[in-house]
Amino acid sequence: MKLYTHPPSPNCIKVMAVANQLGLTLEQVSMDPADCKKPDYLARNPNGKVPTLQDDDYILWESNAIMVYLAQKVRGHSLLPRTARNKAELWRWMSWSMGHWNPATRTFLYERMVRPMIMGQATDEEALKRAEAAFHPLAALLDRHLADKTFVLGPKLSLADFALGANLVYSGMAGIPLEPYPGIRAWYDRIAALPSWQEAIPEMVPAEVKAR
Repeated sequence: MKLYTHPPSPNCIKVMAVANQLGLTLEQVSMDPADCKKPDYLARNPNGKVPTLQDDDYILWESNAIMVYLAQKVRGHSLLPRTARNKAELWRWMSWSMGHWNPATRTFLYERMVRPMIMGQATDEEALKRAEAAFHPLAALLDRHLADKTFVLGPKLSLADFALGANLVYSGMAGIPLEPYPGIRAWYDRIAALPSWQEAIPEMVPAEVKAR
């Protein structure tokens, strides 16, 4: 299987972490963001984004869908639950990550990393204020949920942990305000300590991101 990826991207990191956790080897094709807008890539992914998975003649985009597809390839793990209720819980939290958590955390990455470091633009402080106002109710909800749990679904690691943990890779650099949320911080430290997660973080990422 081949993964078209931009290695520092949180969405690409979580897919690679899942592949590592499952013991799958993916051939990585590193893409510059500008290359994602070229016709040959748009034929694979009309969104012009990464990651994109190619498995023989099957092409799949959207990182959460890719994680599910990979998890279905391998038996004997907890990443994709088997019971109806646990499956529903998985999709509850993966849907919440897409609809609420990721948009709230992404603004911190964009304003404190992408704008100044890549685009050479000033940070939009008003956008950060709006992001922080949106973030805290969501963080409080997740923190309460994690207060008595090792992982999002309970004692076992699942795809929900990878989905929710992805943007927190850069929580320090992006200044995501996690200080009031010990449940989230302890949970993410467990995710970040996984060898599969560490292996997914590319060499070009600053050392302080890896040192958890």
